Amino acid sequence: MSDAAYAVDSATPGQAITVVINPDDDYDVHTGALVQENPDGMVDVTFGPRPQPRKETAEFGDNLAELLADSDLSQIAERLLQGIELDLQSRSEWLENMSNGISLLGLQVKNPRGAAASGATPAEGVSTVDHPLLLEAVLRFQANARGELLPSDGPVKVRNDGEGNELADKLATELEKDLNHYLIKVAKEYYPDTDRMLLMLGFSGISFKKGYHDPIKRRPVIASINAEDLIVSNTASDIDGAGRITHRIFMKPSLLRRMQLIGAYLDIALPENMAQTQKDAVKTKIDQVQGIAPTTYTEPADQDRELYECYCEIEVPGFEHTLKDDKTGEQVETGLPLPYKVVLDRESRRILEIRRNWEEEDLFCMPRNRIIAYIFIPGLGFYGIGLLNVLGNATKAVTAAWRLMIDAGMFANFPGFLYLKSLAKQLTNQFRIPPGGGMPIDTNGQDIRQSIMPLPYKDPSAVFIQLIENIATTAQRVGGTAELQIGEGKQDAPVGTTLALIEQATKLMSAVHKRLHQAQGQEFDMLKSLLMEDPEALWRHNKKSKVLKMLTAMAGQQPVSDAEEQAEDRHRAMFLAALSDCELMPAADPNTSSQTERYLKVVALRQMAATNQNLDMNKVDERAMSVMGINDAQDFFKPPPAPGSPPPPPPPEQLTAQATIMAAQARIADAQTRAKEADIKAAQGMQELQSKERIASLGVAREQIIHQGDLAAAERARGVENQNAAADRIHKLALATMASRAARQRAAEGLAHRSAESAAQRRHDAAMGVEDRRHKLVSGALGHLHEAAQNDLDRQVQSAPPEPTGVGP
Repeated sequence: MSDAAYAVDSATPGQAITVVINPDDDYDVHTGALVQENPDGMVDVTFGPRPQPRKETAEFGDNLAELLADSDLSQIAERLLQGIELDLQSRSEWLENMSNGISLLGLQVKNPRGAAASGATPAEGVSTVDHPLLLEAVLRFQANARGELLPSDGPVKVRNDGEGNELADKLATELEKDLNHYLIKVAKEYYPDTDRMLLMLGFSGISFKKGYHDPIKRRPVIASINAEDLIVSNTASDIDGAGRITHRIFMKPSLLRRMQLIGAYLDIALPENMAQTQKDAVKTKIDQVQGIAPTTYTEPADQDRELYECYCEIEVPGFEHTLKDDKTGEQVETGLPLPYKVVLDRESRRILEIRRNWEEEDLFCMPRNRIIAYIFIPGLGFYGIGLLNVLGNATKAVTAAWRLMIDAGMFANFPGFLYLKSLAKQLTNQFRIPPGGGMPIDTNGQDIRQSIMPLPYKDPSAVFIQLIENIATTAQRVGGTAELQIGEGKQDAPVGTTLALIEQATKLMSAVHKRLHQAQGQEFDMLKSLLMEDPEALWRHNKKSKVLKMLTAMAGQQPVSDAEEQAEDRHRAMFLAALSDCELMPAADPNTSSQTERYLKVVALRQMAATNQNLDMNKVDERAMSVMGINDAQDFFKPPPAPGSPPPPPPPEQLTAQATIMAAQARIADAQTRAKEADIKAAQGMQELQSKERIASLGVAREQIIHQGDLAAAERARGVENQNAAADRIHKLALATMASRAARQRAAEGLAHRSAESAAQRRHDAAMGVEDRRHKLVSGALGHLHEAAQNDLDRQVQSAPPEPTGVGP
């Protein structure tokens, strides 16, 4: 060891000694000294923990940190940490805005200013109440979004885009059941984690989800990321265009050690956290609202490790991007930074993991995005616009107005006062007299009304109250949470009109719902890619997997005994082929953002089916029950009639239609009879007019003959006149006979029509007695459901104040 001592003593103070570690070198476990012989006969000695031996080769998905030297890892870590610090500084104002916005939710119970700890009457009397305008909008959005995106029977719907045969469709159906079982029962964190994410999404305007393979749980995991824990470059406009994305993770030391033991992280010794973890403004405000006091001291072993999981494009020494030269045939470095996932510890500034972040078959090495952004409203930059941005200023204004009104009421009931100096000899100047009590004061013989003067406080004016209501109403309308004015209190409002009003009033939230539907579709695409990388994860934790049973039946063997490995490979190949032909889609309807709209659409569909004979009423009723949440709709329908049984009576709708047709036919026949009578009367009138003309002409001729003295001619004219009169009487008798026949025919047709209507009514009443239970079950349920929804909306309209047209002076 004398040579070793000489080598150490001859080193320049502060000079770094670089040693290439060889596992065969002499390492003293007691002193922690590593002795290495050099070719020139010198010996280098280093002290500290023995580094892990580096690998010489690695597969595509291995941790490259095990192949790099400590100096290379340190350079990469320093460059990334400097960039992350700059990213943190660039969003400081956004964090401060978020912190102030959490106070506007009004979740913290506050005492009035000047109040004692016991809750006594405040000395100052200044209120600290918060208006729930922002909180109401956030809670409404969360409840509505959860009901649409997280249904009770599962959020995934599988569409078969491959061969349209019966086996493929059945496999897609079973795959849909297994995926929903996976997200509800296996990944039990998915529903509560998504529910919490929706709350922060509506509040801040943006939230994130990350998909990855959890080596400890041995399955894919899709977890939400708080917006304050996702650090991006200030030049990024969206998640896909960000050059560096960093996820800040607070990990327990025990979990970190497990990740090292299973090989996910580099197994190196990390120093204990000597400094307390510094929380940002948002986490500090959340702790304050929840009533959690800041930690003064924590044991270093109990502190969470702050890790940075950075998705970036860097150059890793020894793994540079190369292309083949067409002339020489050699690989030439291009200097192109490649996408990697780098995990490092902030406190020790050590890298724990470096893995490639692109597909192995991708020649262009495009980054693989494992983070999905949920955006409320696309903003001007990277962060979206949330209800905090939309309603924040209005909430501040209404909160200030509320406090002024409460303070005005407080001062009106407990007014301040001014008193003469001569009253200063009293033992106290607090003259708050309890109800029914009194307190003597000394006025030196003066009038008590001249010694004490109350301050001239006054109640808020009606204009001020109207202004507050106008601010709240305008903010609700802008934020999409205004009460809907539907039906105007009418129970018989048309369904189409109601749907149009709902669509007009929910334009904002409908657009937000479409964005969430698109983001959830991207999330399920990411889940599909994760399952294709690890297919066994779908049935590894589900022993009753229906997909596995189908694959086993299709393979013709059970995955047991010596053929277990071959069977698993066959199942894997068949599952990958089936999964590649299927498309995972959200179960939510992108065009319908609320259950009320679905109810109204069902009511409109039933009204259409009542007048359209081409629509199957049973199918319509089955759809209506499905919308109402009744899964066993088939149990409510009557079984088909047995062979040879008489046909069932026609439904009430058909009988009503038949009676309507018969009544229309009777009305047509009656109109035809009336037309015939009109023709007869017209002909009769014409005959009478012609007879009168002949009589008049004969009278003139007779007078001429009499005047000429031709009596014989006059007698002949009188005979002709008598003949014409007889002909007229015969004609009138014929007309009367025709009118009598028409009357008898009309009476007979009316009797037949009344008989037909009576028979149809009897058949209709009989059918109504048979079909009463089914008709009342379906139509009555839908009618009451529509009436309940209509009444609820009308009550909201009545409770909402009308929008003012202006403010008085």
